[in-house]
Amino acid sequence: MKKDKRLISKIKTHAPIIIILVIAAFLRLYNLQYMEFKGDEAFNSIKALNLAEGKEFPLTASIGTTGIHEPPIFIYMLSLPFLISKNPVIAAAFIASLNVSAIFLLYRFIKKSYNKTAAIIASALYAVNPWQILFSRKIWSQDLLPLFAILFIYFLYNAIYDKNKSHLIYALITLGLLVQTHLSALYFILIAIISISLYWKNIDKNYLSIGIILFLITFIPYAIFQINSNFIDL
Repeated sequence: MKKDKRLISKIKTHAPIIIILVIAAFLRLYNLQYMEFKGDEAFNSIKALNLAEGKEFPLTASIGTTGIHEPPIFIYMLSLPFLISKNPVIAAAFIASLNVSAIFLLYRFIKKSYNKTAAIIASALYAVNPWQILFSRKIWSQDLLPLFAILFIYFLYNAIYDKNKSHLIYALITLGLLVQTHLSALYFILIAIISISLYWKNIDKNYLSIGIILFLITFIPYAIFQINSNFIDL
C-alpha cells in the first residue's frame, strides 16, 4: 500500500510535465509522413544512409547558404535511424523524439535554476509553439540546435553554480556538437568564453583542460576535410 501511495504521489507530482511531453510528442509525430522533404532533407538522408550502409564516411554535411561546407556531426547522428530503416519518416521521428527530450531538459533546467512553476510555463509554451513544432520534425541540421543548446547551458550551469564541476567537460563536448550541428551556433563559443571568464574561480582547471581537448577532438573529421581541401572554406 505504501508503494502504491508513493507511486500515485509521484505521478501527481510529475503530472504537468508528463502531460506537456505527451502533447509535444503528439504534435511532432502526428502525420509525420507529410513532413517537408525537399533538397536539403533528401541530401542529408542519402549521406546518412550511405554512412549507415558503410558506403562512405563523410567529412562534411551539406553546403550552407554561405557556400561553406557544414561539419558532418548531423550526418553521423542521422545515420542512427537509418541503421534501422531506410524510411526517412523514421529518421524524422528520431529527430522529433530528440526535440521532445529537449523540452524535458528545458523543464529540468528551469526547475533547478528558478522554480517548478516557471519550468512548467516555459516547457508548455515551448511544446505548443508552432514554429518549434515545424522545425522539430524535419531532416534538417538546424532542428537539433535547441537540444544541444539547452544541454550545453544545463551542463555549464551545473559546472559553475553546482558542485558538479566535472559537468564542464560535458558542456564543452556538447558545445563542439552544437557548433558543428550548424555553424550559425558559433556565437555559443563566445558565450562559453565569457561565462568561464566571469566565473573563473568556480571553474576546475583540470576539467577545463580535459573539456577543451575533447571539444577539439570533436572537430577532427571536419579538420581533416579542411586540410585535404587546402582550407577551401577559409
